[in-house]
Amino acid sequence: MAKYLIIPIISNLICISYLGYNAYLDIRTKEIPVKNSIIMAFIGVALSIVSVVCSGYFGMRLLFSVLMNTAISLIPGIILFLVSKYTNQMIGYGDTMVIVVLGLYLDVKNLMGLIVLAFFIAGLVALYEFIIRKKDKKHEIPFVPFLFISYVIINCTQFIH
Repeated sequence: MAKYLIIPIISNLICISYLGYNAYLDIRTKEIPVKNSIIMAFIGVALSIVSVVCSGYFGMRLLFSVLMNTAISLIPGIILFLVSKYTNQMIGYGDTMVIVVLGLYLDVKNLMGLIVLAFFIAGLVALYEFIIRKKDKKHEIPFVPFLFISYVIINCTQFIH
């Protein structure tokens, strides 16, 4: 039974570390390193394969199901990348790269919940920045910290339930 729980725990620890580190970098440098995201993508794929093998029900159907779920979970990040490309990076490429990598660790339902919550929190902060602090419309707000905060909130609420 414990072997079935270890993969989700490892995935959560990897995601929280990845998001925390990138949130820090996004605040400090406003850049997300591509190399780290590529490494995290390979680890995510490896964890998916290991989880299939550990399930004990290894077969082409299960492998196909995992691959399809992974492909579907990549769609939100790809859509945001296209939005970024055609809006002159109103959402940065680094932010979309982080979302694509998260798609390798989360199912599409959890990923979409994470993105929606992050946009909501970022919107509240943007309102504060524009109304209270009188920032102009060109003021940039790093987005990965909101993904990190949302990930923590979602995991805490799942832990409580």
